[in-house]
Amino acid sequence: MHEKALLGLDLAQAVGKGEIVVQYQPQVDGQQKILGVEALVRWQHPERGLLSPDKFIPLAEENFLIREIGMEVLRQSCQLLQRWATDPVLKDKFIAVNVSPIQLDDDDFVAAVKQVILDAGVEPQNIELELTESALCLSLVEARKKIQALREFGIRWALDDFGSGFSSLGILSVLPVHKLKIDRQFLKEVENSESSIGLLRKILEISEVMGMEATVEGVETPSQFKMLIGLGCNSFQGYLFGRPQSAEQVTYAIKECAAT
Repeated sequence: MHEKALLGLDLAQAVGKGEIVVQYQPQVDGQQKILGVEALVRWQHPERGLLSPDKFIPLAEENFLIREIGMEVLRQSCQLLQRWATDPVLKDKFIAVNVSPIQLDDDDFVAAVKQVILDAGVEPQNIELELTESALCLSLVEARKKIQALREFGIRWALDDFGSGFSSLGILSVLPVHKLKIDRQFLKEVENSESSIGLLRKILEISEVMGMEATVEGVETPSQFKMLIGLGCNSFQGYLFGRPQSAEQVTYAIKECAAT
């Protein structure tokens, strides 16, 4: 059998076998205090080891397994929020969970998300769903309805990888999202281009005008962080503040951060 087909068969059983692993990467403010974390999926394959998303998410989307995998990431994230809920240091932290366009296109998506959160008994406002610009290739009207329904339930929304696709101000004005996550490619270009710095500054201004938060992804060096602070940015994610880590490790990191 073709290797891709074999991997697909393994992936179809991954959730049931408990092989889907969630790691968490901190998002911080200008004082490097942890505001929340992003949930990042991994697959602990019994023979191939720990696989990063690029090794299996395209296959999961192609085979429509992404719906089951996406809900498993949400379930694990809600279980972590459940553990955090009794701790005064942790109870207000959020977890951001990525949503695939295929998930958003599912008629049962809104009901399924609500059910996971209700089953866990966690606060919806501590969940942030991240949508990539590619999801907007679907019907914008239908996407907006689902986003709005979950927003009314209390969930926050972020538009991920902003600037890497085709977003327009028109789309931003009709999508009920709370946050823009500025694509890491901007940061790479900013260090070598005055025009890119100007563009990044404008994006930050636009997010402020529209009442949205803005988080810059891919921050890796103190010089990048200092430059972004100078531009008025106050939310960051990247290796400078922490790599993806286990639930136990990120819980410890948040408590350590709060104690300093």
